[in-house]
Amino acid sequence: MEERNTLGTLTRRSFVAAASAGAAALAAGCAPQQKMAETGDTTPREYHLDAELDENAAGEWKPVQCWLSCGGKCLLQVYVVDGVATRVKSDDIYEDTIETFQNRGCVRGRAQRAAHSSAERLKYPMKRKNWQPGGGENVNGELRGEDTWERISWDEAYDLVAQEMKRIYGTYSGRSVLHMSFGRTCMRSGLLAPLGGYSTFEFCDSYGTNFMYTGNLGGYFHGFEPGHTGNNDRLDLLNADYIVIEGGNPAWCSGGSPMFHFWRAKEAGAQFVYIGPECNLTATTLEAKWIPVRPGTDTAFLLGVAYEMLRLDEEEGNIIDWDFLARCTIGFDDDSMPAGASTDENIKGYILGAYDNTPKTPEWASEICGASPEDIAWLARTFGKDNAVSWLMGYAPSRCNGAENLPQIMETVGCMGGHKGKPDHSCAPQYHFFAANDGPDIAALGDCYPAGKAPEFPANPVDDMILHNFVWQAVNTGKYQWYGTVVGDDGRSLVQPVEEREIDIRMIVTDFGNPLVVRCNTNEGIKAFRKVDFVLTLGLVFTPTAQYSDIVLPIATSWEDANGDDYHVGQQNRETVMWQQFGVISPTSKRKATARSSWSWDAVSVWMWTRSSPTPAPSCTCSAC
Repeated sequence: MEERNTLGTLTRRSFVAAASAGAAALAAGCAPQQKMAETGDTTPREYHLDAELDENAAGEWKPVQCWLSCGGKCLLQVYVVDGVATRVKSDDIYEDTIETFQNRGCVRGRAQRAAHSSAERLKYPMKRKNWQPGGGENVNGELRGEDTWERISWDEAYDLVAQEMKRIYGTYSGRSVLHMSFGRTCMRSGLLAPLGGYSTFEFCDSYGTNFMYTGNLGGYFHGFEPGHTGNNDRLDLLNADYIVIEGGNPAWCSGGSPMFHFWRAKEAGAQFVYIGPECNLTATTLEAKWIPVRPGTDTAFLLGVAYEMLRLDEEEGNIIDWDFLARCTIGFDDDSMPAGASTDENIKGYILGAYDNTPKTPEWASEICGASPEDIAWLARTFGKDNAVSWLMGYAPSRCNGAENLPQIMETVGCMGGHKGKPDHSCAPQYHFFAANDGPDIAALGDCYPAGKAPEFPANPVDDMILHNFVWQAVNTGKYQWYGTVVGDDGRSLVQPVEEREIDIRMIVTDFGNPLVVRCNTNEGIKAFRKVDFVLTLGLVFTPTAQYSDIVLPIATSWEDANGDDYHVGQQNRETVMWQQFGVISPTSKRKATARSSWSWDAVSVWMWTRSSPTPAPSCTCSAC
């Protein structure tokens, strides 16, 4: 390979400056040759633009959390004056260079200052008019989504919620309560678990089948992120001949600075390839060779690539890294089957059609995936062992039904080319802020909490775990297939022998989420919401999920409510640990008396607070009160 420039001269600032200059030149060449008339207005402005800092208003820049769940946690800072966030900015701690790049937040993240003060924010508890606690005829579930709403007080809200929760837990059990929010919220762990537990879902919707099999196939598991640390870091990308992105769009949806790193690799000479149904923003920005495939057909596509690699290696050689396969894998061919294997079948024989009389040729794959045989053959040659290839696969292809074998064929093709475990070569999933900058952590989290302040999460006594694709079906039919907790912290599969279970969901709780929109099959979800006795939603705005609920409660953002903690320590990428402060701004005046954090309820108070009990309303520890 020819010597290439791995550091380059292009910076993000020079790129933006050049683009701006080009746009100005284009405008000058195309616009009419005339100037706007001078207004002559010299009156001083009595206002400040949003991007300007009022030097007369004494304030302080404070690091805050990005509460959006895109997967990234970019650095955000707000300028707080008298409890009000007047400005927002991102990372400006270091000069923006390849060595110390800035972890900049996206436009959506920066817009949270406006979202906090938006008129769309929920300001007080609301109740669906034709719902009453008690189940049966009191529910009128068919009116969910169509009913009118009425404002209620916080005392009424606590009364109604506690009364219905006590009835459902007492009459049925924790199995009848379905918690539909992502992650470990304190509503989930601090309230529902002590009351008797809750049924929940396994979030393989995000990680797809990578979540179930990556660890068993020898892939890495970083925290709870399957496949992470399997790809090399941003500096190693500069040495790649080819960077192949399959089924991802980091320019659109990955936090941090992936496109900055990709652009530096492109400047250094890497050729980009994009595999996916659409030529998206990432592909067009990087001028990638686009290989279109139909959604959900990546397994067939890669089987065709594997077949062509075998054919090319037999005819020409130097395509497959047989030494790597022999040293580092088992089960590829007849000679590498493990001792005591229950079958003689192996992946090579399957690819060649030895067991089903169907060779997985590029022509066979093309009929299924839509990619041309020529593109499949080109990629097979590109994946040859003599090319330095970094293959980055998004999680999207493995989120499809029928994608159970996709992680295995991806690992197989990567190993066939020897693109693992060495400089300039890598093959693994990529996701959110790890895109373009993978690898083991350099900056690691220590003890995030002062002595005695670490939160304790009660264990959930209910073991019902429903695969997310089938959650609504389980509610509507009263039965589902249980597979266990699916995966352990080390990434190894914990899938249990399938067990047919009956389940009677009576209550759905959504906490800071919008499951009717983000979970698959919205129509089936609406049927599920209309079937149960009670739906409780806590959120910032009135979402479609809130529309199909019975009680809707406003919550405070992390900027407003410290939740008993003063700060949070988070990780944005392998090189950065961020300190984020909670409760740095005040709720608006109307919300100050009403907004309560969804994370500050306690089980004892809610259990005791019923219409028939004279117990006073439980105190709330959030700053909004």
